[in-house]
Amino acid sequence: MNRPSAQVETRMVIPQKVASRGVPAGVAKGLNLLLAVLLAGAGGGCESAREASFTCKLWDKDVRSYCQPVANPELALYEAKPAREVLVEYNALSDRDDQIKRRAYFLEANQKRIAAGKAPQFVDPGLSRNLTAIPQQVSTNTYAIPGTNGWTFTLYRPGREPEVCNLPTYRDDHNTAGRVALTPLAVAGDATILGVVAAVILGYAYADNPANYR
Repeated sequence: MNRPSAQVETRMVIPQKVASRGVPAGVAKGLNLLLAVLLAGAGGGCESAREASFTCKLWDKDVRSYCQPVANPELALYEAKPAREVLVEYNALSDRDDQIKRRAYFLEANQKRIAAGKAPQFVDPGLSRNLTAIPQQVSTNTYAIPGTNGWTFTLYRPGREPEVCNLPTYRDDHNTAGRVALTPLAVAGDATILGVVAAVILGYAYADNPANYR
């Protein structure tokens, strides 16, 4: 019948030992508050710790770059082999380096990638030299009509329904390898900050009552 009370006494020994080390109540509360903040940040992920974490800033989705067509992409379409394939050329801009580049890709082979927001498999724009250009006006054969925003076009081909096609817009994450290389340094920086904060709190505790730490 005395076992429950013995268990209670054992549990109460822990706070008594902490108090005997001379940690002031104010510092103890500060440690508890720091722990609560750290746990809250861990539970909230990078979104809640973004302002303080080097690691989260490094991998923040907001700093990722995107590639998209320019306002006037100078669209050009060409009939290509195999049959019914179309070579698409346009001017693209990546906010990673703010440079306009001439891009080319085969339409049929990349439709699924473009629809999924991925970069198509680009090819050399010089391939168009030996191909027949597709007119961008009404014709009796294959033709295309560019959209008013310049980022789409409707392709008309004999025997097929009109196809509304989007020029590629995708995340341009060529700097992923660089972020991977910098991640250990960012993690070390976060650990250093936490270590400094803990050292400051313990320093105040020691200054308040150094006799208890000898």
